[in-house]
Amino acid sequence: MNKICIFIIATFYILTTNAYSEINSKSWTKVCDKKNEKSCQIGIKSIVKFEGQDKPTTLATAYLKMGSTTQSKMDLVDEDNQTYKLKKDSKSVPVLFLLLPLNTDLRKQPQIILDQKKIGKTTYLHCNQNVGCKTIAILNENLLNSFKKGKTMTVAFGIFSNDKNLVLQFPLKGFTKAYEKLTK
Repeated sequence: MNKICIFIIATFYILTTNAYSEINSKSWTKVCDKKNEKSCQIGIKSIVKFEGQDKPTTLATAYLKMGSTTQSKMDLVDEDNQTYKLKKDSKSVPVLFLLLPLNTDLRKQPQIILDQKKIGKTTYLHCNQNVGCKTIAILNENLLNSFKKGKTMTVAFGIFSNDKNLVLQFPLKGFTKAYEKLTK
């Protein structure tokens, strides 16, 4: 049983890593899982070339997937008797994920800044050796519009045992076009 769980987890991370490898650092790109064309995301990488290295290194990845949220509300069924029925409505919501390097300070939530304006924080989900530290933020309509109109997304996050934050920039070039492809 444990071998099956390890295989499933390993397969999930391999598929996830392959999808990330198709994302570039120039503009937001839509990528889909080759086995499940309905499992798509848009994303961009932050690539840095360190001194003494031949090849650049992916320092972080930002990607957006569509999630869903369910809200319960009371609908009036019979006005005369004042009878209500509980109804559940589902709707799609954009969810932003950031893959940050290991050794981030998990006590400090990463800040998202669009064109020099702080718009919010992300929440850490988990850290592992395959993807680094994964964070999440749900975007409302106003934030989504800010992404569409913006030029640069900056992410500031703490580094473990360092007082200074690491600041990474992601261009928002191609975001609107990629988002429209994702939501078709």
